[in-house]
Amino acid sequence: MTVALGWTHAFAATGAYAALSPTPAVDLLGLSISVPLPFSRLLHRGELEVAVASGNQAEAELRAMEEALSRAQRLEAMGTLAGGIAHDFNNILGAILGHGEMAQRLAEHDARLARHLDRIMQAGGRAKLLVRRILEFSRSGVRDRALVNVERAAEDALQLIIPTLPLKVRLHTELACGRAAVLGDVSQIHQLLSNLCSNAVGAMPDGGLLGVSVRCRELAQPQLLSHGQLGAGTYVCIEVSDEGCGLSPEVYARMFDPFYSTKPVGEGTGLGLSVVHSIVADMAGAIDVHSEPGRGSRFTLWLPVAGEADPARSVSDAEVRRGDGQVVMIVDDEAALVESAEEMLAEMGYEPVGFSSGTQALAAFEDAPDRFDLVVTDHTMPGLSGIELTERLHARRPELPVVVMSGYGDEALALRARAAGAWGLVRKPLSAADLGEAVAAALRPVAQQP
Repeated sequence: MTVALGWTHAFAATGAYAALSPTPAVDLLGLSISVPLPFSRLLHRGELEVAVASGNQAEAELRAMEEALSRAQRLEAMGTLAGGIAHDFNNILGAILGHGEMAQRLAEHDARLARHLDRIMQAGGRAKLLVRRILEFSRSGVRDRALVNVERAAEDALQLIIPTLPLKVRLHTELACGRAAVLGDVSQIHQLLSNLCSNAVGAMPDGGLLGVSVRCRELAQPQLLSHGQLGAGTYVCIEVSDEGCGLSPEVYARMFDPFYSTKPVGEGTGLGLSVVHSIVADMAGAIDVHSEPGRGSRFTLWLPVAGEADPARSVSDAEVRRGDGQVVMIVDDEAALVESAEEMLAEMGYEPVGFSSGTQALAAFEDAPDRFDLVVTDHTMPGLSGIELTERLHARRPELPVVVMSGYGDEALALRARAAGAWGLVRKPLSAADLGEAVAAALRPVAQQP
């Protein structure tokens, strides 16, 4: 976006008056727009200063628009780049977690080795969540919705946050909402806590107490908060407090504005609290903020309870479904993922057959179309995508169950997969329990499908 402001001055012979005709020209993404300002007449010299000041203000506002657009374009480009990197890293991570999980099973009688493998899997699990957040950012917030146990999600988020805290910051937590669940996804809870804790730590350069609590609250009647209104009902309250510098009236008024930041240029995007506000609004909640300069701040997020959910099962606790010799075609362009999936399925009692491309898999299928009982295929591959492969397979065998895997896992892609005839879409990277559950469910007779 380019902004050009043209001014024409024609002074009368006496010099006492001037004809001022400002016509700013705005080129917004290739579109030129003339923006005449609301004055074009003979002005008295005293009025000229006011006119010029108004023109300067208009120019400043237009340049602010240009800067905001530039930031948005940089963020979009960054999101595209991050999405590509995260997708590739997701495949690498899938191989690490897959082989790590198999190693855990082989190390059951070696306590020392098992402990090290547990640490690897825990770190891999955190990386998995981080990649998911990056992918969702790059996909403009498209995400699956489900009941999320907030207490467990907060515990997981804090495991990522705690190692990043400065030594001078003390953390006090109180997580007490049991099985209460909200409608959303785990990464939203992580992002809320990550952004609020980051702001709280930034407000305490000399250290202090960071408080994080999760509780359930019941409202008998509608309530007006500082930023939003709530109806009667049950809510999960996520509260983050600090002992920092507090918010000035100016900052308080603009804290949720996109790109607004009090940090020096280059040290912040100004999107942290804006993202918090957006997520809370998306979840039909509201925010209450209390802050005083020099006395710290307290942010309370009110999210409506949508039901109850048990904490997610860990890999070690999850029961792996077993097969009965069914032949399962595995298709992925990452050889390490094919290898780990083959080993997992073989241990579960299936007969896996791996292929590194959709073209190879299709050729093998056409040679022996009745050989395979199930197909598990990645979606994003060179040549034939997972959905395209599904369509080609079903042209010959419409009843063949197909499970499509993807690192993105958004609802639009899931709908496309089902429209092509797939049983469903599962999100990578998969644990043995995830893979076993998906395969068993897809093989279940149609009459028994949920």
